[in-house]
Amino acid sequence: MKKIAIALLLVGIILVSGCTADKEYQQPENTGITTTTTRTTTTRTTTTTAKVVKSWQYITTFESSNSKKTDTFEIKGEKWRFVWSCDKANDMDGMNIAVYEEGNDAYKEFLFMQKCPEDEETTYIYEGQGTYYFDVVIANVNSWKITVESFD
Repeated sequence: MKKIAIALLLVGIILVSGCTADKEYQQPENTGITTTTTRTTTTRTTTTTAKVVKSWQYITTFESSNSKKTDTFEIKGEKWRFVWSCDKANDMDGMNIAVYEEGNDAYKEFLFMQKCPEDEETTYIYEGQGTYYFDVVIANVNSWKITVESFD
């Protein structure tokens, strides 16, 4: 008889539990028990580093048929270059190209009495970031051209 009573009690508990499983849990009224819930949150930080690919960027071009000082130009990269060419009037041609940083009387680069190349010549300057200009002096040259590029 005891076994039957215990079995009936267990069946009753199971049935009551099953019937309330679909119901929303309701907090019992003031029972004097405090419940604390702690939630741990893990934050994942992902850092993406974009690789910057530098390349030669066009800055300006100067052209003339006379000797002259050019306008200033600004270099923002760590190094720069100029590509120059000229059209000779005869075999006694020559071209001086001096590179100056604005506000400084000492030249950064000086190409003395260069003969006009058959195509173009490139000169690299390994001091960047500044404002520069060219002082070009020609002899027996019909025209000249200088293109400036910065490595940014």
